[in-house]
Amino acid sequence: MNWVDKYIKKQKQKELEFIKKIKEQENNKYYKIPDEYLNHPLFADYNEVIEGKFSKEIGEELEKLFDDDDYVICIHRTGLDLEENKDQIDDIFNNGLMNAGGPYHGFTLTPLEYFPLVISQVLTSSHYRHGTCRGGVIAKIPKKDLGLKEGEPKPIWFQVNEYNYRLLPEYIYGYIPSYGDKVETIYRNENYTNVHNYQNDGLYYDREAKLEKNKTM
Repeated sequence: MNWVDKYIKKQKQKELEFIKKIKEQENNKYYKIPDEYLNHPLFADYNEVIEGKFSKEIGEELEKLFDDDDYVICIHRTGLDLEENKDQIDDIFNNGLMNAGGPYHGFTLTPLEYFPLVISQVLTSSHYRHGTCRGGVIAKIPKKDLGLKEGEPKPIWFQVNEYNYRLLPEYIYGYIPSYGDKVETIYRNENYTNVHNYQNDGLYYDREAKLEKNKTM
């Protein structure tokens, strides 16, 4: 091999190393689900599905939320857009998530029992209702308040009028937009709290609240 061929080969190796380094830096921006959550065959290829699509910071934040065994994470997918409908999202954060028709009228909170489903449901929320949704409202509710764990259940609803109820703002963790199968930001609710004293008037507890059942498993 003459010096020209050696030079060309060396330059190609440098280019490949540079490309590899850029890809590694890019991949470090995105989240990968830890193996401990992928021990069911259904979730085996989830990291391939979400590759390069889910913010590492948000993924790790949701992982911490999910790992709190006293709580269940729920999602309410919505057509509200963070840029165009911020005032309406703020209304949910400040006044609660509306459930028209009363607490027995099919409240659309989906409890997520498996962490890979948290990631996938957030990522694909824009596909819901024939693509009319723009993101998901994330709620973190104590299991005992839904009758899912021992302890005295407390109210999770606030009665607005004869027909309308709202999920209390203190349960609503935030809103995550999903644009084109990409999750890159989270809008957190400053009114969310892990402490619930239930001192307000008008609270209503519905032990049989119609939480949308997750059919995946």
